[in-house]
Amino acid sequence: MEKKSLVQKITLGSILLIVCAFSVVLIVNYLIALAQSNTAHKKQLERHLILLSQSMESPLWSLDDNAVNLIGDAYMTGTEVVSLQVFSKHNEEAFFTKERVDNSKVIYGQKDVVHNGQVIGHVKIGLSGASYAASLSRLLVYSLFLAFVIVVSLSFLMKKLFREHLVKPLEGLGLWTEQVASGDYAGAPPQIELEELSSLASKFSDMSSKIQNREKSLQASERRFRGLFENTEVSIWNEDISEVVETLEGLRKKGVTDLRQHLQENPEAAWEMAYKVKVLQVNEATLKLFGAQSHDDMLTNIDKTFGPTTIETLIEELCALWNKKKSFRSKATFLTLDGKELNTIISFSIPETLDGFRNLPVSIIDITDLTKAEEELFKYRDQLELLVEEQTQKLKDAHDELLQRERLATLGKLTATVSHELRNPLGTIQASLFSVIDSLERNDPSLVNRSIALAERSIERCVTIIEELNDYARVKRLNLLETSLDDWLREVIAEQTMPLGIHCDLNFSSGVKAWFDQEKLRQIVINLIDNAVHALQDGSLEKKQLMISTRSLDGKYEIKIRDNGVGMAKETQKRVFEPLFSTKGFGVGLGMVVVKNIVEQHRGEINVESKEGGGTTITLCLPVNLTV
Repeated sequence: MEKKSLVQKITLGSILLIVCAFSVVLIVNYLIALAQSNTAHKKQLERHLILLSQSMESPLWSLDDNAVNLIGDAYMTGTEVVSLQVFSKHNEEAFFTKERVDNSKVIYGQKDVVHNGQVIGHVKIGLSGASYAASLSRLLVYSLFLAFVIVVSLSFLMKKLFREHLVKPLEGLGLWTEQVASGDYAGAPPQIELEELSSLASKFSDMSSKIQNREKSLQASERRFRGLFENTEVSIWNEDISEVVETLEGLRKKGVTDLRQHLQENPEAAWEMAYKVKVLQVNEATLKLFGAQSHDDMLTNIDKTFGPTTIETLIEELCALWNKKKSFRSKATFLTLDGKELNTIISFSIPETLDGFRNLPVSIIDITDLTKAEEELFKYRDQLELLVEEQTQKLKDAHDELLQRERLATLGKLTATVSHELRNPLGTIQASLFSVIDSLERNDPSLVNRSIALAERSIERCVTIIEELNDYARVKRLNLLETSLDDWLREVIAEQTMPLGIHCDLNFSSGVKAWFDQEKLRQIVINLIDNAVHALQDGSLEKKQLMISTRSLDGKYEIKIRDNGVGMAKETQKRVFEPLFSTKGFGVGLGMVVVKNIVEQHRGEINVESKEGGGTTITLCLPVNLTV
């Protein structure tokens, strides 16, 4: 397709614009002239009608046929009147009619004939528009001729102006641009008079300076890159793998979906793609690594560098390209040109466009020494594992011995505690029995009942200690029942007898039906209430309060027991779940341990918050739906 110059396009566009403008002006002028012509035509008709009606209303006649014929013939002799008809008042048929053929536009008009104030008839005239049409035709021809002369003159003038002020400056600017494109930055842009083109030339000059600076920067970068490429100790290969990428896309179009399976079934396809890889350039580190004498020596013997696992590495590389990963990194085994094995790591970034695959930098890092060191390290590791295993066994034996000693120590402490706790009630029982025997021998039964009651209380104390030991040492299987928590807890609280002076506030709002072991949970609640009551025995408290509340959580329920008693110190709070630890003057110190064991058996949590002199809060959080 033949290309048009800018001047031709601008000139043709301008001429077309001028022609359109003149056409609009001519059409408007013609329409105005036509309207004026029609108006003049109608006025001329009105004048003829007035003149004819006045001629026929003369008192010398009263629609006399001869007179009408004379007047009508006189009017018809003119060139403008082409039709004349005269009608009498009493007869609507024309008694004078005369017409002639006219090809122009004819307008008709009618007017009454009045004589002595009375209508005696009317006349009808047809007036030709030939003279007006001729005038309009002459006007149109003259206007077209004038428009043609103006358009031709303007076209010639525009072409000359464009040539002098646009084409020549742009040609000069183009020649200077070609000079800059060829690398010659010595010349200056041509001087241009037009402000717009002068600004364009100035911008081209600035662009030339920037291009020159960037070219120098690129040359410097290329020198630096070349220096890095040649002097780096890492082997770098510049490869063209665009044919490999195109082959992979061809396989995708053929319907291959699993490339790994396809290449494993067709290993020759992988080798075919391997030979499509073009090594464009290698650096000095590559020559040194592979024992090549020169670049040509290396490039012509690439196939000798393939190691025993080359095909596996190649398949991994092709799969990375197939899956369009961002980079590839893998261990690879190569051979030097004299046959020595190299353990390496090969890596490269995967481009996003096909052009990027035409010059792809691939780095190869020699890890042969590192691999040997790893093998030695693995040997030492195996020896170390044997040594660690041996020492671990010794530590385990020592730990078992330590646990045995701890068990013996705990057993000794437990024995001493139980012995102490049982000795007191047993001594009381012994004294009570002695008192009973003495009373019976003296035949004095007054002290028998008191001694027996004291012995019974001591026996109950011994039973309680034994039960605590049983609860601590033996874990029973849970007997789970679905129970309304709030109702059950009210019944448990109602069974307890509160000492005088202690006010108990209940706020049960959980509303849940939960699965739990009623007897074990009863043991927890009673134990915690006993501890709270014991903490409220301080005589310095003005108001002794025990608050028990429940609430529902997300899939769990909470029981909170709070008192405003003496509280616990931090050290005491840390040891509260420690076996054989107690702040009471009696008991073996297993109550809170048993509580914690039961809570954990219910897969729940227990939390203790206390402040010395500020009371204690125990919170139980247990699951609603519990299965064994």
